[in-house]
Formats: sequence, structure tokens, C-alpha cells
Amino acid sequence: MKGGSNLTSQITAAKKKNTTILLPMIDVPKKNFQIPWIGYLYDFQHKHYPQYFSKKEILKRDIEFDNMLNSKKNIIVASQTVIEDAKRFFPNHTSILHSIPYSACPQESHLNIIEDLRKKYNLNKDYFLVSNQFFMHKGHNYLFKAFKKYIDLGGMHDLVCTGDTLSSSGSNYFDELKKYLRKNNLSKRIRILGHISKYDQICLLKKSKALIQPTLFEGGPGGGSVYESVGLGIPSIVSNIDVNLELQSHNIDNLVFFEFGNADDLSKKIFEAENKNFSVFSNEILLERGLARKNECGKFIYNLIKKTLEESN
Repeated sequence: MKGGSNLTSQITAAKKKNTTILLPMIDVPKKNFQIPWIGYLYDFQHKHYPQYFSKKEILKRDIEFDNMLNSKKNIIVASQTVIEDAKRFFPNHTSILHSIPYSACPQESHLNIIEDLRKKYNLNKDYFLVSNQFFMHKGHNYLFKAFKKYIDLGGMHDLVCTGDTLSSSGSNYFDELKKYLRKNNLSKRIRILGHISKYDQICLLKKSKALIQPTLFEGGPGGGSVYESVGLGIPSIVSNIDVNLELQSHNIDNLVFFEFGNADDLSKKIFEAENKNFSVFSNEILLERGLARKNECGKFIYNLIKKTLEESN
């Protein structure tokens, strides 16, 4: 629950319905608020990459985070890395942070998708996929350099990019990326499809050689695109930032790590992956593994709700 008048209306509705507990709360309610609640803290990107934020945005986040971290409440976060960042940037905070278990699980409808959309998008070769919005911290700039090196090594696959291209509004970042593609004659090998439907994105993911996640920063392991690739059993080539390395402790197959920001290392890992025989799993196994993760996550949330209610009495 978040945000000004919207938060107020949601809290009013919760009171009318005799709500037992509210979660996840991104904003801290007023001190006289009576309903037990569990907070949520997304990430500390503004501390690691302040150049991507205005001074006003940084100050706003600092105030919001300080309020949440000193609310003396149970707080859900998406990774152990966020907990370590909280200790680093707000060392005297009074709230208790809990890292939610990684719960990548495929939708059953996605498991049954078999449609090949390569003709629809005029994709003439096998390809790697990256599904990120075009924020600067998502790493498209060095990914494109890495893919040029991959082509120079003799790589035969293309690169397909899905995701909102307007994410870098206020900067010329996306224009610079397109300029790089034109200058290096890469426009036919690196295809930018922009924002497409979820169905189409899943179709393309399932037909890809592997997903590439070059991100420089995430709040949770791998971000949303790796969450989907893991659930569907698609190989993932992932930057080795701390939060992504947490994936290693979750018994996940077909993971390849590379040094984040290093175009040379990424190009080699892509080239090696082109002809690699990754493990293939049946839909039944993928669903079984995913449901096991969801059950673990459900138990975590149940126990945290129980703990919070006991503490409020």
C-alpha cells in the first residue's frame, strides 16, 4: 500500500472491512494507526547509483526509508542484499528486516505455450533474449558492446530486446544506444522490439537460446526476467552483482554468471552458451519445483503475519 491520498483511501477501506493486518505497506501510516501492518522496502539503488536520481528524489527516498526502518515493525525485503544495505546505510535502524524466499514459479498457462512468434517479429535466426526496460542501470550499453564482440568471435545468434524504451525519459540514453547500433551495423543483429504483450514475451522467451540479464542493480535476485526464465527452465546468463549471486543458494539449474559491466567476459559467456547443451526439464518438474518454492514463500508470509499479530497484542 502506497502513496498520499491513495494510501488514505486504502486505509479507510481497510478499517471499514475490519481488516486484521495490512501488508505490504510501502509508506508508514500515522502513529495512531491501530491496524497491525508489515512494511516493504524495495532497494537502495539511490545510494549505489545516485547519478540516476535527482537530489529531490534522493532526499525523498532517504526520508521514506528512515521512517520505515525506524518504525519498529517487521519489514519484508526481496533479498539478503537489501538487508545488508540497510545495515550499511541506516546502521542504527530499529525495524526487523526479513528476506522473502525466492519463489520463481511458472504459470501453468505459460508452460503450455508452444507458439513460435519468430515470423511475426521477423526474427530469422536463433536468438538470445533480454527483457528489461531501458533504464541506464539495466546495462544495455555494455551488453550491446559485448554482443558486437560476440559477433566478432563468430557468434551466429541474434539478440532480441523487449521492454519499454521510454524508461530513460529525460536523457538521451536510448538515442545513444540506437546510434551505437547504426554506427556498428548492428541493427539487423540486435533487434529492439520495445514493449510487447506478456504473451508474446513469454513465447519469445521459451524459444530463446537463453535469457541475458546484464543489470547493474536489482532489489531481488535476477529481477523479473530471471524470475520468469527460472520458472520456465530457460537458461539465464546473469551479471554477478551480489543480489544475483543469491540465486546460487536456491538450487537453480542453467545459470551462467559473468562479471558485471565487463563486455569482454559477457561476450565470451554468450559465445560459450551458443552451442552449450543446457538441461531440459519437463513441465511437470518445472511446476513441481515452482510450487515447492511458492509453498516455502507462503509459509514464510504466514509465520511473519502470525509473529506480527502476536507482537501487536
